[in-house]
Amino acid sequence: MKLRIAMLAIGAAALAVVLAACSTSTTGGATGTGACTALPSAIDSAMTLPAGCYTAASDVEVNAALTVDPGAVITMDQGVAIDVGNNSGNVGSLHADGTAGTPIVFKGNGTPGYWADINFYSADGRNLLNHVTVKDAGSLGDGNVYVGANAAVTISNSIIQNSGGYGVYLTDASAQLPGFSANVLTGNAAGAMYILANQMGMLDTASVYTGNTLDRVEVDGGTITGAATWPAIDVPFFASSDISVRAAVSAGGGMTMRMAQGVALNVGDNAGNTGSLHAVGTTAQPVRFLGNGTQGYWGDINFYSADSANQLTDAVVEGGGSIGDADIYIASNSQVTVTDSTISDSGGYGICRYDTSSTLTQSGNTFTNDVKGSVSDPSTNPYCN
Repeated sequence: MKLRIAMLAIGAAALAVVLAACSTSTTGGATGTGACTALPSAIDSAMTLPAGCYTAASDVEVNAALTVDPGAVITMDQGVAIDVGNNSGNVGSLHADGTAGTPIVFKGNGTPGYWADINFYSADGRNLLNHVTVKDAGSLGDGNVYVGANAAVTISNSIIQNSGGYGVYLTDASAQLPGFSANVLTGNAAGAMYILANQMGMLDTASVYTGNTLDRVEVDGGTITGAATWPAIDVPFFASSDISVRAAVSAGGGMTMRMAQGVALNVGDNAGNTGSLHAVGTTAQPVRFLGNGTQGYWGDINFYSADSANQLTDAVVEGGGSIGDADIYIASNSQVTVTDSTISDSGGYGICRYDTSSTLTQSGNTFTNDVKGSVSDPSTNPYCN
């Protein structure tokens, strides 16, 4: 907690220094207008913005290498965007590398959602936001920073705040964050981030995700095809649509996933695709899979996999079974170990063994308020009826 408070304090102090230092500056391709330098609508050759004050009165399309030096402050007009590359295949890069004492700032007029966003349509390895503050954007409802299909940007030591949408928005499963560390995402209307399931493992626990209107990272479903660890960030992951796990996924103590109504977490599938979920918490820091506090609110954790890594230990699974089966469902020829966990508020059983080929190893669990009881017995009641 002391580290996070310090991060916020240092970021605020550094931003104040830069804003106070904003002054007239010139650079190739930009045009001076009054106290600040106006950015061009298109940057088609390499350009560097030294420390100073800049304005963008219209969208800026970056089709070449744009470097922004520490101490640069870019003030955006209402609804204006910075597009790094574009959907037509034009490439470009934005390399904004500030310092702790002299950050780089992209800002509007202090109103959430005042300007559009910084859009990355490029996967150039030079794309970087380090010690950068991006604030007051998200007028389109996406985010202050938008990462498009097949695009990539590294974000570190940065403050993403005051968005009319999310802090950072990854448009689909192909968007990448090659590096993401020690950021502060706060004061954003729709939440800290919008991502897909395969991007959960890209986040870090050193970043601060709290202080938003909706304190969560939204995960709009998708399929995980590469091994991943879900970090225990300081807000819940909010699964707004089904998540499919088709690789080895692990989650440690303190990781919380909150499920939208009817949403399920599927480990493997009936088509023969495999995957595993190894969620092991501690007594003090369990792994949590929750709904909204209502019995039978969300779907279930479905195990369609016989992988020996499938395990829930010191876990809390609460409020699933919306279709009347269970919080935890074990399909034919599948298996999971569940120990020292709390399984509650299911609209069906706590745990459903679909048939006699469904293998459950369990001990030390607590079952409460499950409509049909704790664990189904497939020898007398197959199919979890």
